[in-house]
Amino acid sequence: MTEAALTTDELSSIITEVDKIATERGASCHPLRAHDVVVAEWVRFKCEFGCRGYGKKLSCPPYTPSVEETRRILSSYSHALLVRFKDVPGFDADRKEPIKEWHSRLLRKLAVWIHDTMFELERTAFLLGAYKALAFVAYPCEYCDECVVATHEGLDEPALKRLCPYKEKMRPSLEACGIDVFTTVRHAGLPLHTIKKRAPKGMAASVNSYGLLLLD
Repeated sequence: MTEAALTTDELSSIITEVDKIATERGASCHPLRAHDVVVAEWVRFKCEFGCRGYGKKLSCPPYTPSVEETRRILSSYSHALLVRFKDVPGFDADRKEPIKEWHSRLLRKLAVWIHDTMFELERTAFLLGAYKALAFVAYPCEYCDECVVATHEGLDEPALKRLCPYKEKMRPSLEACGIDVFTTVRHAGLPLHTIKKRAPKGMAASVNSYGLLLLD
């Protein structure tokens, strides 16, 4: 038995509704083909070697799909939406803020905004008929002060995920699954750049973060 694919009109209607909700939440949607999402081995290595958060969150490696699993997941989809989150909540555009302060004071607000929005977009698409809808986020999960990974050391992955109080909303980050965000975003004609050690005045207005919603 083959899957009952959405018609072009049905998919268009779902994307319109998803985009409406994204706009209400301060984000914007940009359609792309699922096979244009770039996956690369080096991305996962950057998580494992160079990121202080490695192994500290369920939304990060080694608790997320492998690069090969991500490729297989993407191969079962035709359509996707890049969801752009512009600016940083609470960032003072008139200050030069050290990046370490940006992370400690503002990353959590930014991550929760993105996680909440991507969950709502996935849920909306699913309820409208895109039952394969699947979201990926930017940044590690920041719902809890301390992840169950840290508070319940020694438990295996299934047990940790059962204990997560936000397991229905928590989604893996794009990089954690091996998705090359920079190449994917730039190929879609959207802006993205690295953040320097010290954020210059007005930089908040140019910070862009991205989520991904797979649709079919």
